[in-house]
Amino acid sequence: MIKLSTLTPHGKNPRVLKDSRFKLLCQSIKDFPEMMELRPLIVDSAGVILGGNMRYKALKHLAYKEIPDEWVKSADSLTEEQKREFMVKDNASFGGWDASALEGFGTREEITGWGAEVEGWGDGGHPVEGGKKLSKFEDYDSFVDKFEIKKTTDDCYTPKEVMDAVVGWVREQGCIGEATRIVRPFYPGGDYKKFKYLEGDVVLDNPPFSIISEICRWYISKGIKFFLFCPHLTAFGSDIDATHVISSSNIIYENGANVRTAFVSNMFGDIKVLGSPELHDRLEAINEAGKANLPRYEYPENVLTVSKVAQIVEKGASISIMKSEARHCRELESQKKEGKAIFGSGFLLSDKAAAAAAAAAAAAAADDAAAAAAAAAVEKPKTVWGLSEKEKNIIEALNK
Repeated sequence: MIKLSTLTPHGKNPRVLKDSRFKLLCQSIKDFPEMMELRPLIVDSAGVILGGNMRYKALKHLAYKEIPDEWVKSADSLTEEQKREFMVKDNASFGGWDASALEGFGTREEITGWGAEVEGWGDGGHPVEGGKKLSKFEDYDSFVDKFEIKKTTDDCYTPKEVMDAVVGWVREQGCIGEATRIVRPFYPGGDYKKFKYLEGDVVLDNPPFSIISEICRWYISKGIKFFLFCPHLTAFGSDIDATHVISSSNIIYENGANVRTAFVSNMFGDIKVLGSPELHDRLEAINEAGKANLPRYEYPENVLTVSKVAQIVEKGASISIMKSEARHCRELESQKKEGKAIFGSGFLLSDKAAAAAAAAAAAAAADDAAAAAAAAAVEKPKTVWGLSEKEKNIIEALNK
């Protein structure tokens, strides 16, 4: 369950309802609460409501304190521009009602009670011809999904242990003090140029490696101090007025990428290149301790992840899954309660496809029994995710 107090109405919601319309909305939710799962509240990473502000207001009016998780959908990867676009489009009315097509849905009183404002009503209490046809989004999730920014190889989230080690080292160099505000403007959908920087801020973050030079030049032009992660092999790739800090460290990021990483900063004065064995040792110690590795998840056989396919291929086995036997899945319902998701998304498979994938994995494991035994000897605890009834029904549909 989600507490309504953790959600915040948008301060500039463009949609308003008259008192009579608001009462209809409240009654609609009261009579048909299942609607909220079909039309959930859309929120950003801070819990600010982008879509469904009036429904939120109605829920408060109806004295709801908590609502089911399924009544809220996250859109935290949208840029600020996309958020504005979404809020307008989500509230836009793409047409009117085809009054004649409403024949058979109910009486005028019933239909207006459901919130429909219909042009061309006759005097007999039933709709007549003359209204306009309404274009509806038949699949609301698809409408929302088109705004979602897909993750790329640049989306490397830095494990907390690694970030703490880097912050500690930078602080020891005298670049930042205990009271210095460290900001991290690089997140999916974020725009570092529009981030609200304060005087004295230091950017210590892991930006997209593909535009690292552009980012450094922008910060230098604005007089903003930074200490940024960058790719090791191309650390000297651009001639920028900054210090290249080389630690020759492999970092396992939270998206699974294992990248030899260096750093670049404008806080070391006239030093052009700085090699640090201390930083190297700290980061390597984290890797050796295994603290920066991804959490270990175990999925049902009917869930196919990129990692599963990679393990099969790397061991010399092949796998082929038909489109008709797979359904895209970003997260299992059992993961939602924990705020988790499938890294890189995955697919729900039919029983037949799942059996084929399991057979391929078994063949691959048989070819690498020694490695499997060694891995089992140091295996860490796993989080085992289960399938919900809804997901089991999807699998049953794929089986047909």
